[in-house]
Amino acid sequence: MAALQAGKHVSLQKPPTLTLRDLSDLDAAAKAAGLRLRVFENFMHYPPHVKARDLIREGAIGEPLSVRIKTAAGRLGDGWEIPVTSMAWRINPETCGGGPTCFDHGYHCYNMARFFVAEPVERVHAWIHVNRFGSDAFYDGPALISWKYKNVPKFGSWEVIASIGMRVRAKYYASDDRIEIHGSHGIIWVNRCTGVLLDEPALVLYRDGETRAWHDIPSDWSESFRLGAHDFIDALIEGREPAQDAADASDTLRFAIAAHVSACECREVDLAEIGPDTRARLPI
Repeated sequence: MAALQAGKHVSLQKPPTLTLRDLSDLDAAAKAAGLRLRVFENFMHYPPHVKARDLIREGAIGEPLSVRIKTAAGRLGDGWEIPVTSMAWRINPETCGGGPTCFDHGYHCYNMARFFVAEPVERVHAWIHVNRFGSDAFYDGPALISWKYKNVPKFGSWEVIASIGMRVRAKYYASDDRIEIHGSHGIIWVNRCTGVLLDEPALVLYRDGETRAWHDIPSDWSESFRLGAHDFIDALIEGREPAQDAADASDTLRFAIAAHVSACECREVDLAEIGPDTRARLPI
């Protein structure tokens, strides 16, 4: 807010705010000042994800029917070194907004659920288990979150496996995400993101009994940040909205909050139930 009041365009990391009202207030301030507000979701710039969506839009798998995401959280201490100060806010629900996996990292996955299917997400059901390590540290996993798209028989799911004894080959976070988009005529698999679990192509398409693989598509996670930065700069130069403006980010944030409400209240939640001041809460 201070940056907007100082006349600066703003790019926020995700999740952008703790409530929908806070995000709405930022959006209003940006519009009043004639400035751009972006919520940076780097997964939507990751080349295998971009190529997968291009293929879907070209009809490569027919009508997309289902998005399935699986996160393998690996052994603690592997991957890059994260300073304690950088992790502290993530393991405090009051500052993180929810949990480090299902709310912070979860924003990526909820956005990917929306990225490949045109229809909006309508309802969500979630189980989120909380592993506690002493009095001030926790890990929200394993978890299983499922959702239904609006007015169509299309569903999706995201599963978090707390395999914290398994080594995940990664230069970055010691976890990896795999995505399967199943369509009426074929299937697309995105086989890596943050890490490299298996020596296999980053992107695979199955259609009409044949398999096509993309072996040389850029798949280092850092590409998503580079391309995302370029997109924001281009948006400012061209005078257009960035790839994820406040309205789009609000839909993903509502999804993330609804998943936590579902897990806490042990019931299916309609995203329309999420009010401007509803906050994500970890299951007890």
